[in-house]
Amino acid sequence: MKSLTRAIFVQTVVLAFVIGAALAFLGWESARQARALERDANQVRVATALALALTDAAHEEERWISSLASRSAALQETRIAEAGEHVARRSTDIEAFPLSPRAAEVWTQFVGSRRALRPYTEEVVAAARRGDPTAMTLALDKWRLMNARADLLLSNFTAYHLNRLDRTVADLQRRRTRTLALAGAAVAAALLLAAGFAAALSRKVVLPLVEMASTANRIQATGTATPVAGAERRDELGVLARAFNDMTGRLVSANTTLAGANASLAEAVRARDEFISIASHELKTPITPLALRVQHLLRIAREAQHGLVPREQLVRVTRNLDTHVVKLSKLVENLLDVSRINSGQLALRMEDFPLAAAVGDALDRVSEELSAASCDVRVEGATDVIVRGDRSRVEQVLVNLLGNAAKYAPGGPVVVRVAASADVVEVEIEDAGPGITPQDQQRIFERFERAAADRHVSGLGLGLYIAREIVQAHSGELSVRSEPGRGATFAMRFRRASPGS
Repeated sequence: MKSLTRAIFVQTVVLAFVIGAALAFLGWESARQARALERDANQVRVATALALALTDAAHEEERWISSLASRSAALQETRIAEAGEHVARRSTDIEAFPLSPRAAEVWTQFVGSRRALRPYTEEVVAAARRGDPTAMTLALDKWRLMNARADLLLSNFTAYHLNRLDRTVADLQRRRTRTLALAGAAVAAALLLAAGFAAALSRKVVLPLVEMASTANRIQATGTATPVAGAERRDELGVLARAFNDMTGRLVSANTTLAGANASLAEAVRARDEFISIASHELKTPITPLALRVQHLLRIAREAQHGLVPREQLVRVTRNLDTHVVKLSKLVENLLDVSRINSGQLALRMEDFPLAAAVGDALDRVSEELSAASCDVRVEGATDVIVRGDRSRVEQVLVNLLGNAAKYAPGGPVVVRVAASADVVEVEIEDAGPGITPQDQQRIFERFERAAADRHVSGLGLGLYIAREIVQAHSGELSVRSEPGRGATFAMRFRRASPGS
């Protein structure tokens, strides 16, 4: 298990030793050259710094002399004197410093030009004191002419030392080049060793890791658990490959589960939001007229003569109240049925009963809706069969299917067709409505789903869901056959009562 670690460690130690030796030699040689440069360049640096400081002092003196004509003569004379003192101190420092013959020659000429410049400086100051512009201009011209020669000599003096510093630096570069040449062999050997180490490391470590990265990218792109090569190895990479394969399998499985959960959650959120919207509308529909009718009834009672309310008016208002109370009760009952279905508490009271009686009771319960929708109902087939089930729940399914026919197919015929075999009874309810598209034929049996999304069609979208759950609780099946524009046929199949039951 530790073979890969041992191999990498040995190669790393050897490579570090060789490179360290080469770098140590190069550092020692560089330090020696630096000390030599410091000895050679120290004098040049000091002389250059003094020359630059002298240049700054001379320029400062020149600036104050040139501004005598525009400022207070007394103040300017003080500043000219201070600048002259700076020039004198810098000159003294340079004279105390050992100069090369060439530098000493230029410096002697500069000192002579400064000595010759002094009378012209005094002439400029005297003209400024008198306040004579003509004399001031003439004296300044003479002073600038002499000062130009002094500036030129000072520039030559400074340039000489700067050039000497450049030559010293160039000499250092040549020495460093020789040092690099001496260390080149060691560095080349280290590079060759490093190349061999990199090749071995790439073959043993990097290539398997690159393969793992590529596999991870493929898994991210396709979502498929692809095993990575190298799981058969007996070193650390083999352990990593086996762990990677196990992790990717678990990760892809978890992602699949999570994607399904997210889809279910999104669908639940959508259904919840739609239910809240529909439920608020549907519950408001009976409550609003119910409140209005109660207010109307109270107003009639207050306005009635001798405390008596006309019977006809009382019956009409009370019947209207009862209609809305029944509608509100149905909505609440549907919500309770959904709760019972979700909790697995939808209890059935099984019994044998005649199907014809259940169909007749269901038609009576929706007769007003069918009549209001101008739907003619026709019952066909064998209605005299006995079925086994919860009669109230079977009637609830029939009432829902007949009510949907009146709601979605007004003005058309509705056919209730019964077919029975030895073991199964099938009840079909056929309407002549707009039909249901194939993509909606499964959706309408889900919670809070409706075949029509229009707001003018009332309902919570729970009827078919509850009906399907009731039929399935009877070990039956509820399905639909439909084509757009050709109506819809809902078929309910469940067991027929056995002869000995």
